[in-house]
Amino acid sequence: MPVPAAQQPIQMAKPDQPALPGRVADAGGPAGEQPEAQPWDIVERLRQMADLIGDALAAGERKVTEAQSETASQVAAIQAEKESAQRDAAAAWGEVQRARGQAEQADRRAVDAERRITEAQNESASQVAAIQAEKESAQRDAAAAWGEVQRARGQAEQADRRAVDA
Repeated sequence: MPVPAAQQPIQMAKPDQPALPGRVADAGGPAGEQPEAQPWDIVERLRQMADLIGDALAAGERKVTEAQSETASQVAAIQAEKESAQRDAAAAWGEVQRARGQAEQADRRAVDAERRITEAQNESASQVAAIQAEKESAQRDAAAAWGEVQRARGQAEQADRRAVDA
């Protein structure tokens, strides 16, 4: 399998040395030997290798640039997501704080309402007791008045009988 010229090792023969295998020999040399490499051939091969290396370097730089660009956009997207999550968390924390404040306020109102209910129950119980006492007093007064009425009736009946008898 032949090796492309750009990948063959570069060897230059000195004028007093015979050509070695792998060296480009002079076209006028013995049959079967490769001709000696000419300086312009070596320069051309070096130029071709430099072009290949330059192309590979340019492709590598493009890939690095693309990777950096992609990484930068990913970092920007992640940063935006992070900031959005932080805003959402701050909003949620604010909602929690407002809800906690509302719950504490509702708790205070409930405690106050329970206190007022207890006071109202106590006042009602006091009023019921007073009314009960007044009722019992009124019942006693009514019973006493009834008794007086009965005695007065009895006296009136006696007075009528005496008046009829007399």
